[in-house]
Amino acid sequence: KRKHNRKSNSNNNSKNMVKVIEIQQRLYLATDNFRMIVRDSDDDDDEQVVKVPSIEFQKVKRSIHVRSRYGPSSSILVPAAIVREPWTRDDLLERRFQHSIEIDSGDSQEIVDELLEWRKTQPQIVDEQDVTLKDVAHMKTLASIARQARHELYHGSGVARISKLDITMDGIDDDLLRRYYLAFGVHLGKPLGNYGRLYSVEDQGGDYTKKAIPVSQTRATTRFHTDSSAKAVKPDLVGLLCVRPASLRGGASRLACGLLAYNTMKSRHPELCALLEQPHYRDIVTPGADASQRRDNAFPVFAVSLDNSVCIRYMRFWIEKGYEKIGLPQPPRLQEALDTLDAILEEQVVTFTLERGEMLWVHNTTVLHDRTAYEDDPGINQKRLLLRQWVVG
Repeated sequence: KRKHNRKSNSNNNSKNMVKVIEIQQRLYLATDNFRMIVRDSDDDDDEQVVKVPSIEFQKVKRSIHVRSRYGPSSSILVPAAIVREPWTRDDLLERRFQHSIEIDSGDSQEIVDELLEWRKTQPQIVDEQDVTLKDVAHMKTLASIARQARHELYHGSGVARISKLDITMDGIDDDLLRRYYLAFGVHLGKPLGNYGRLYSVEDQGGDYTKKAIPVSQTRATTRFHTDSSAKAVKPDLVGLLCVRPASLRGGASRLACGLLAYNTMKSRHPELCALLEQPHYRDIVTPGADASQRRDNAFPVFAVSLDNSVCIRYMRFWIEKGYEKIGLPQPPRLQEALDTLDAILEEQVVTFTLERGEMLWVHNTTVLHDRTAYEDDPGINQKRLLLRQWVVG
């Protein structure tokens, strides 16, 4: 308990307390609400029952602390987000999390039937931006799989690898695959349309180190990063659907836990970690950005909230380019800090190679992703193609 000076001349300190209430969380369904009883510190009869909106979580073994503040109107502040635990490479490889979601043959057929029904009622999707939850609400089986993925992304490891449908993939054309992926994103939240909802990740023959183009339009390695186009654009989730893998070699997805990297860096190199908690410039790749927009486009690599949750936003190349474009020198030791972070991220890496029809989703501000360089067979007309989605909410 601590004193809360609601009235400067109050003689009754017991009325001016902020009470920290420990709530032991148990297993709740996504459709449930849990009740929190808040009592004034000196009057057990004066209680309020607060209904907290649905929270999707399960088996949270530790308690969380909830602050309640009594003001003139008995207002109550209810809790902030649940803070996830970091994971290691072995945690994912040994499946200590439920990040790998297998779709069996029965569910696969039901999902295909749902997609075919959608295509029957809406033969052409003129603009993917116009697709809403109402359009795909009938897809109950797909929605159930998406809820599993959403739970793991927000309250588990922050990683969800969705198996390809257990059905002959030759029978699923690219249009049906796009619909499947788009409907999945809509059931996860609100897809962003900054570059189109389904953004094609494929080699356009460019070099991002020589021209201001997204790394996703090249076949080079991307290095560990989180996705964003500017300070105000911060997707919660990033998804990839494999339409065609690389025909020769490479193109594997690599993941690292940003929370683990932050904790490790703070423990081993606190002064360098503190430097990355300060805002740094980041270049804007989107065409049309001017100097004033670039100067405003500064934010920390590690943003730590009052509840100790960490938001990670990192793209090393564009940080370096950001300082170069606005004509300012980098802060002392910034290169050392970035080198240290890159080395720590490489200590615990999980690698996935996606096949046609597989999806990989990550929580964008706690899990960093990378892609190995890849090569397509020049004799084959069809190049590697993945579709990306950014989702919020």
